[in-house]
Amino acid sequence: MALDADRLGEMVRARRDQLGWSQERLAQASGASQSTVDRIEKGQFKRTPEHLIRIAAAMGLHVGTVKSHLHRALAAVRKAMERKR
Repeated sequence: MALDADRLGEMVRARRDQLGWSQERLAQASGASQSTVDRIEKGQFKRTPEHLIRIAAAMGLHVGTVKSHLHRALAAVRKAMERKR
């Protein structure tokens, strides 16, 4: 999971930096909390896919790319959970 989640977080942070936005500004624009933005940027978005999509849309990121990374990361989480059983 870490690879896709990390890539996704890096993509969000890079775009936020490109826009010159703080995490708080992005939180306001997307309706997420600042702590949610922080977790997403760190690749720790476990239960926040809806926030991730809103954040991507608020920054003008291609939502399809974000969804693709999200689906791969969630699939990796499911696979890891199955191995632990």
